[in-house]
Amino acid sequence: MNQQNFKAGTYVETKNLNDLNPRLAKALENLNSAVNNLSEKNLTSESSNSGEIKDLTKKIEKLNDENVDLLFKIDDLKKKNLKLEDANKLVDKKITDMITSYKDFLNKAS
Repeated sequence: MNQQNFKAGTYVETKNLNDLNPRLAKALENLNSAVNNLSEKNLTSESSNSGEIKDLTKKIEKLNDENVDLLFKIDDLKKKNLKLEDANKLVDKKITDMITSYKDFLNKAS
């Protein structure tokens, strides 16, 4: 029975496969080569993608910071809006009181 080992992610038989089936040996060699090429391309792709990921992460963090700033500005604007609404109600009440007083004055004068 043949002993089998796993070495660096590839399947290796201890018996010489070339002697048994040269075509199969060549096919396995080509397959091994293709897997290694894909692995290298994957590593290269990951390293180039890591730069893009870092850039996108920075952009997302910047947008998040801007979003937080905008939320604080919105909160401040809501507070100012409430103060303005209160001021408008006060002015409306004073104007209404003045009109009422003026009408009362005109009614008494006539």
